[in-house]
Amino acid sequence: MINDNPVSIFIYPTDTVWGMGSSIFDEQSNIKIAHIKKTSPDKPLTILFTSIEQLFFFIDIKNIMQKVDLEKLFELEITIGIPVSFIKNNAIPEYLMAKSDDIYFRCLPQLKGTFVDPITTTSVNTTGENPLNDINKIKHFLQESNEVYPECNFKIIELECMVLSGNSSTIVTWKDGTPVVIREGKYVQQIKDKLTIFST
Repeated sequence: MINDNPVSIFIYPTDTVWGMGSSIFDEQSNIKIAHIKKTSPDKPLTILFTSIEQLFFFIDIKNIMQKVDLEKLFELEITIGIPVSFIKNNAIPEYLMAKSDDIYFRCLPQLKGTFVDPITTTSVNTTGENPLNDINKIKHFLQESNEVYPECNFKIIELECMVLSGNSSTIVTWKDGTPVVIREGKYVQQIKDKLTIFST
């Protein structure tokens, strides 16, 4: 487990592409990530949870998802967006939503024990370019970024248990209590099948 580590920005494998992020409570590091990606720091950020229990601690979705096998659902490369009203006790910093009405998140139990806090997640690339999935290209990207932003501390986490598909995740958002697919990924049909209970 990475605890009390001075590293502020993590580079880590996910089930889709390599991710880049920092603790959701570290606003300055997440602003640095936006600068590295050459995107606006005012854009909403996606959160990565590393267990269902951690997800339930921060977001109150247990009731609306009680008929869904969440562990199986999160095996299907999915990103979920729900209204910010589901956040428990303002437990998630407001800057992450950037005035959006929704909060987006993923859950990867394969990474359980790797981070202390939930972290932000975004692809490793400059905005508008394809995500980098070759570790040598990622290291070169980070080296160039470090020359521009020497205050950044990067930690690359390599895990053999994570196999990158190279696909974008399916994004599902909740509209008036009904899930709506706004981006289709590899397992979109299986995801729709699991969420049919909301249309019956």
